[in-house]
Amino acid sequence: MFDVGTWTCVPWEPPLASGPTFKNPPVGEVALSVQHEPLARLTPPKVARYWERVREAFPNWSTHPPINAAFETFGLPTVRRARLSFEVANAPGPTRAMFEDDDGDHLMQLQPDRFVRNWRRFKNQDAEYPRYATVHRPEFKTAVQDYLQFLAEWEIGDLMPNQVEVTYVNHVEPEGVWQRHGQLAAVLAVLSGQHSDAHLAEPEAIDVNLRYIIPGDDGDPVGRLHITVRPVYRARDLTPLFAINLTARVGISGGGVDDVLREMDRGHDFLVSAFRSITTAEMHKMWGLEDER
Repeated sequence: MFDVGTWTCVPWEPPLASGPTFKNPPVGEVALSVQHEPLARLTPPKVARYWERVREAFPNWSTHPPINAAFETFGLPTVRRARLSFEVANAPGPTRAMFEDDDGDHLMQLQPDRFVRNWRRFKNQDAEYPRYATVHRPEFKTAVQDYLQFLAEWEIGDLMPNQVEVTYVNHVEPEGVWQRHGQLAAVLAVLSGQHSDAHLAEPEAIDVNLRYIIPGDDGDPVGRLHITVRPVYRARDLTPLFAINLTARVGISGGGVDDVLREMDRGHDFLVSAFRSITTAEMHKMWGLEDER
């Protein structure tokens, strides 16, 4: 479980992040999340109390359906023990509270089994991308530490993490490298764009789903990276784009804030290196690929 007794005494240290960086990455949104065992006492009135705590920074509150729990498993399928539960007809189910700042660029989300901190390129489309090591990670750590103190003060329960998630949403523009959705091979190096004969021309559009194992320190799998690529259009001028979503999930069994951040770093580093690996050198030039850290 998280150690809430010493949460204020652990100084932030820069993560030992590795992997490539880009001067102008196509990132449109970043979400850092810790999934945990459900907190039965996190009722709507307690959520309202938490909003009062963060309302100055996140004045806008909306309610949404919860994010489904996800567990990455490996090897042969296992039988998960069913949970016995009783539901009252027409009783409201769990919801996800979303708190936003006035610009809609920074968000915090919580539900009985998940805590999320988001950044998105919402109002200011030309805003400089805030870096993981200097912005996203320390903001998440500060937020989750304060959330732990809130849980302790209101005797809601111990937060028992079981998985961390890092999600990057990228909106890839043509950049003079490609023009049509059928030219995904110009963006993704993992696609050859070749056919065995001349029967088919360029496809109208291509959707891609990729999965990669994330290895632990001993080489055994500890998580999985999910990548989806979809053809979309920019709303304001109908410019064709590719939406490349990457989500790294890494399992964790209990532990404290530093344990969660360590596995989050693992997922982040694997994700950003994978993004470089699957994309082409031509796109790297457009995004300004820098030396690896």
